[in-house]
Amino acid sequence: MRERAAAALEVTARTPAGCEAMLTDGAVPRLVASLDDAVHAVRDAAYAALLEAAARSVHVQTALITADQLQPLVQKVPSSLSSLPSRPLFFYQGLAFYDELLTR
Repeated sequence: MRERAAAALEVTARTPAGCEAMLTDGAVPRLVASLDDAVHAVRDAAYAALLEAAARSVHVQTALITADQLQPLVQKVPSSLSSLPSRPLFFYQGLAFYDELLTR
């Protein structure tokens, strides 16, 4: 059930209105919390949803940065990179850059 909910939020994040709804409803912090779920599939689905939202919405990016939630996102990259949403390489390099900034 949790995996399906996170997967549904990945689909929701594909539109600007969906990203705004995720912010308004508090889904972003809950997805970050799901990165610690005991079930691997839930963690991967939450990660994918957060990446989708962050890739499409500057407001989600800002929320992750200002709430100190970007670092947990960067540090919890799924073990299988094939499970990540298809993104240009520079997107993942950008996450690594943020991680470097946050650890200084």
